[in-house]
This record gives sequence, C-alpha cells and structure tokens, in this order.
Amino acid sequence: MKVKLACADFSFPLVPRERVLDLIAMLGFDGVDIGLFAGRSHIQPKDVLRNVPRAARQLADRALASGLNLADIFFQPAADFQSFAPNHPDARVRRKARESFQRILEFTTRCNARHMTLLPGVRWENESYESSLERCSEELAWRCEQARQVGVVFSVEAHLGSVVPTPKQVRQLLRMAPGLTLTLDYGHFTYQGISDRQVEPLVKHAS
Repeated sequence: MKVKLACADFSFPLVPRERVLDLIAMLGFDGVDIGLFAGRSHIQPKDVLRNVPRAARQLADRALASGLNLADIFFQPAADFQSFAPNHPDARVRRKARESFQRILEFTTRCNARHMTLLPGVRWENESYESSLERCSEELAWRCEQARQVGVVFSVEAHLGSVVPTPKQVRQLLRMAPGLTLTLDYGHFTYQGISDRQVEPLVKHAS
C-alpha cells in the first residue's frame, strides 16, 4: 500500500499564505493539513465564519492549483484552551461552541476535506475530574455523529493541558465517546516522560 504523507500549513508560519501550499507541494507531499487557529494561522477562523462558502471555495481552488489533497482541517476557535472548550461548564458557551463547530464542519465538506480535528477540552478546577470528562465525552460524541452524517472523520488531539493528558485517560475518553478518533502527537506524552511503548496502543485509534 502506498503511504500518503501530508504536511501542515502551520509548519511554515513565516511563508506568505498564498505561497505555503506551493511550498508543501514542491517538497513532495500528497496532502496538506490546514490550521484554523484563532490569532495564529494563515487562515483565520473569523474570516472563514464570515463567509463559509467563499472561504471554502478559495481554499479548494488553492489546493487544486497546488495539486494537494486537503487531509485535515484543524480548528482551534480561541487562543487559549478554555474559552471555547467543548466541555465548558457554561451551557451558553457550549451552545456557541457547537454552532461554530457546525459551521467549520460545513467549511470542511465544502472544500472537499474529509477529516476534522479539534482539541478535546480541559479539566475544570471547580468540579471533579469525572464531571469534566463526562461532559467532554457527551460533547465529543455529538460532534462525532454530526461529522459522520456528512462523511467526515472527526478526531481530537490529546495534549498536555487537556482533560486527557495521558494515554490511560485518552483510552477512557475513547470508551466514553463512540466513534471518536485521534490526531495522535507523541510529543505531548514524551514531554511528560511517557515512553513510546505506552503511547503505541493509541495508534489503532488514530485517523
């Protein structure tokens, strides 16, 4: 089976937006991961949300011109982990987070991408870990179903500072949120002194 490789556009933050896809194609990659990171990516979430069809058409045209497939849309709606976390304790914030998710999911399908990544949420200090995790699993399961209905694979990147900073906690979340997959970055575990051997069982859940 041919191995397909993608490169993230946010690997080159100093390369102009209109040139970064050409650079990635020139390096020989088949696909590109697009970062939609509030305040720190080539394409800003606020610009996409202002006009989803137009933003999707522009990205799809640029990818086609560069000969790249859109491998992933990685959406981070805020510069911090808390403001729009899927498991925010405030129901009004969760509702807004769902709405923005649905619009970026529409963006994902309109630009012919078939994979979307979010951050999973955080542990909130004023409640038990179990409560934070339970609300996280409910919100992520809902997102999985929304994505499944339009043919998009949904995943989260478990990271240091999230509600699931260790492989054991990640496995627990996966059991609680049917259909959830991983955008797996060993670095978040390695930094904590967790060995590759402990991380490798998660590979089967990576999409």
